Amino acid sequence: MNIKFFGKSAVTVLIAAILGASLCILMLLGAAFAWRPQIERFLQAQTLTLVIPEVQRRLEYRDLGAAKAEEYINQALRPSELAKSYRADGPYYGYAKTRYYRTGGRVLVDEEGFPKIKYGNEYYYNPVTLAQQALAEYSREGGPTPMFLRVVDKLLTFQDERGAFLYPFKFRKYAHGEDYEPGWISGMAQGQALSVLARAWHLTKDERYLLAGKAALDFMQVTRGHGGPLTTLAELNSPALSNHLFVMEYPATPAVYTLNGFMFVIQGVYDWSVLADPESGGEAKNLFDKFLETLVILLPYYDLGTFSSYDLSYITLPILPDGLRRKPHIHAAYHAVHIEQLWALYFLTKRPVLKETADRWERYVTR
Repeated sequence: MNIKFFGKSAVTVLIAAILGASLCILMLLGAAFAWRPQIERFLQAQTLTLVIPEVQRRLEYRDLGAAKAEEYINQALRPSELAKSYRADGPYYGYAKTRYYRTGGRVLVDEEGFPKIKYGNEYYYNPVTLAQQALAEYSREGGPTPMFLRVVDKLLTFQDERGAFLYPFKFRKYAHGEDYEPGWISGMAQGQALSVLARAWHLTKDERYLLAGKAALDFMQVTRGHGGPLTTLAELNSPALSNHLFVMEYPATPAVYTLNGFMFVIQGVYDWSVLADPESGGEAKNLFDKFLETLVILLPYYDLGTFSSYDLSYITLPILPDGLRRKPHIHAAYHAVHIEQLWALYFLTKRPVLKETADRWERYVTR
């Protein structure tokens, strides 16, 4: 009898334990669902921590960034607040007030009003300079000026049959110690040209601008091995990153992953996705989503804890020709550019990591 009674008690206790455990599991599942966004961000952060090279956390780089932050403050640099309300058909950042070209220093304005920049002993047209002039003329108070379309047409004289915008001068690869020969290309030129052509097409519905924009978008997707600016994150030596796409401002091997140039690409692809015809715009939207995911993954690599890095040459080309370790390439003015680009992309996408990064980088230079 005692054994039988004990058996019933054990079953009762077991059932109660199972019910209690099930209730706990349900509660844990509910909590996990409620905290899912935070958990995903935590896991992503842990993954990125494993991927990011240890070199990024070197104390000397933090000190280097802190010194550059003081330079930024002393120069009274500021990101453009207009970035916080960016529109594909609207003003382009603060270019209306910051991009005026007059002869002097390295700039020579020709008889038609187009700027040339001095490289070596000669003055040359630069596709990015022309694109930025066009964006400035589009953004002037009162709306696009007559000069806008004249600059757009001048810019198109530098686009070849592939859709690439060519640089007519020799240029030194700052990280690789080699020269680009005349006719070199840049992903940043493709991106800013897309922002120009999207606005020109939107304003005029001139088929020339639509076709030029489609060609520019097509060439942006040509890989480095075939003469284009497209690569992946494989050179960061993580198998997890090898499928993520990146468009290089300075195509080279290894890639140095210039941040501002890539964000100008993302901005241009966004502008084209909104303002172009549905077919080409849909293609651009697909690229925009892919490039944005790459950016989200990459942002921690540029964060030195006190400032942002211009590129990742200190990771992909860590040793200088003299055998010394390469330091991060940082520049005060580009830190402001990085912040305003992140502001614009956050406004367009509402991705929290973009705002969090912009806010943190702004705190680095706030006293």
